[in-house]
Amino acid sequence: MHKNCSYLFFLAAYLLESTASGAFHHDKKLVKRAYDDTLGDSKIIKIDDIRKISSQNDNSFIGNKRDLNNADNLQIKGNVAKNKYSSVDSASFSNQDKTQVVKKNPRANRIINGTPASIKDFPFAAFLYREEDGKGHFCGGSLIASNAILTAAHCLVNSKFRSFNVDNYTVSVGSEQHIENNPNIYDVSLIAIHPAYNVQSTANDIGVIFLKKPIPSNIAKPTKIYNSNVYDNMPVLAAGWGATKSDLSVPNSDVLNYAEIKITSGPKCSRFDKTWTNNHDSKICTESFNGKDTCYGDSGGPLVANVPGLKPLVGITSGIVSLGEDKKFRCGSLESATYYTNTYFFVDWISKVTSIPLKTLLHTGQRNPNSINNAAAQNAQQFKA
Repeated sequence: MHKNCSYLFFLAAYLLESTASGAFHHDKKLVKRAYDDTLGDSKIIKIDDIRKISSQNDNSFIGNKRDLNNADNLQIKGNVAKNKYSSVDSASFSNQDKTQVVKKNPRANRIINGTPASIKDFPFAAFLYREEDGKGHFCGGSLIASNAILTAAHCLVNSKFRSFNVDNYTVSVGSEQHIENNPNIYDVSLIAIHPAYNVQSTANDIGVIFLKKPIPSNIAKPTKIYNSNVYDNMPVLAAGWGATKSDLSVPNSDVLNYAEIKITSGPKCSRFDKTWTNNHDSKICTESFNGKDTCYGDSGGPLVANVPGLKPLVGITSGIVSLGEDKKFRCGSLESATYYTNTYFFVDWISKVTSIPLKTLLHTGQRNPNSINNAAAQNAQQFKA
């Protein structure tokens, strides 16, 4: 049966033109599309409403915008952020001084066939919100230090590879609730984007958000980076606040949700994205399991190993391809493949830009000499300062 394909990357609408330019050399039957990550014509909640929420938290205060030229916790040298708060501590934190949060339409309480999550299982999960041109954009992220959040680069730059104003960002952590119901609100001081990120192909789709103040350990706990072998059918979980219905009729969720999905190296992976080579390289390929999958709004969120205790970060939600006769995108389709940025592949870059030692970043505290995934060391040599 002849099928058309809609090609969705979790990018903002401004990528539509660049994505359609033909940078991807897929099967000619594949139609390339970008999907708008705005929240539509929903009502905007003003900063005063956020302050009311923030004031309910006894540990919080409303801070002023900080001067990066007089930064107390970050010194920028080239692409390197010298991070004073590379390890977990219990320092005080600030709430946002200015932001606008979008009030969404009524939402279901689960992702595509997923399950509502407890923040105890994902204590590192972060909600990233950006207000741009009167519209709200959101992504997920993962706390890797008390003031550093790992996310997708496409959540941080426009189609001209220009980063957005840090003052337009709001970050919430420490709760499974949506940002509008979470008092743990933080300012952003700096954005770091991988120097080889490609807007059109989403290669090297990784970036770091630095917060103005570190998050106390009783609010949120950083995760580690998985550094063992990645293999087919490996038990992994994806988490996010994204869309909860496959036809995108419900834009996003009130609460954090998670879903069990499958890592695969099947033929769909290379067919849909010619830049994918294997799951030990920069991209990890997964497929829907029982209709469960990440969806619109889950960009930048975590893919973690489903192991006891703190779940280490395997990947960052990057992009998805879905087949359909009606040319419409369907999250959780059996004819789909989702791609995640392999965090271990980029661990040397992460360590360099954050100044977090590898022994602190890695799940086992050191490189696994028996791991097939040795690409990270090669990748580090490519981007020496």
